[in-house]
Amino acid sequence: VSKDGKIRPLKNYLRILGFVKYHYVKGKGRQMQTYKEAFNRHRKECKYLAIIDCDEYLFSVDTNRKLKESIKSFFSKNKYAGGLVVNWIMFGDNGHVRTPSGLCFESFTKRALPGKSGTIHVKSIMQTKDTLFINTPHSAIYKWGKAAYSQDGKIVPGPFNTINHYPTPIHLNHYFCKSIEQWHKRRNIGDVFTPDFIRPVSTFHTHNNNDVEDVSILAYLQETKQILKTIQNTETA
Repeated sequence: VSKDGKIRPLKNYLRILGFVKYHYVKGKGRQMQTYKEAFNRHRKECKYLAIIDCDEYLFSVDTNRKLKESIKSFFSKNKYAGGLVVNWIMFGDNGHVRTPSGLCFESFTKRALPGKSGTIHVKSIMQTKDTLFINTPHSAIYKWGKAAYSQDGKIVPGPFNTINHYPTPIHLNHYFCKSIEQWHKRRNIGDVFTPDFIRPVSTFHTHNNNDVEDVSILAYLQETKQILKTIQNTETA
């Protein structure tokens, strides 16, 4: 249950954008159940389905190719693929102690090198006709003869995949840390599976790696700002 006062403005965004569906979920520790409900409810409405959290940004690195086109191309070339897995690209605090004023992906541009904490985790883009059910927040079980594959064509049987390089055609930026101020607010909410569990501060420091600058997502910055401006102007009209 959201307690940060975001439900009302969120509904305004949904009303203006039009293509987003909002489902209220009551209670704590409901992440996995919510994922399963979303899959069961919407699997017949869509060809592809991905479970992406609000601190994760999935995008095509090639701005001349839409994300949908990259996904469609992958499955057309991999007939045994029931799912496409994309590794987390883990971003650090960028030296911010307090919440910065810019957009999330504008403010945090430094990430971990492959192999650092969190980078072997994947999220799945499932081809719904080949997917039986979701078994973790990161992976799914597919029909006989189908499997999950990485972008470089390797079978990935579970929620983890080692990766040695970036870029890949599709990126999944994960802003786990943000500033230490934001992380403490998130920490106090509790874990999504065990709401009463408070992560130790060491978790932040383990994941807070600012090894290299990665601004690939900034190609979408102006377009994003224009969308936000349009929504704000519509709200105040």
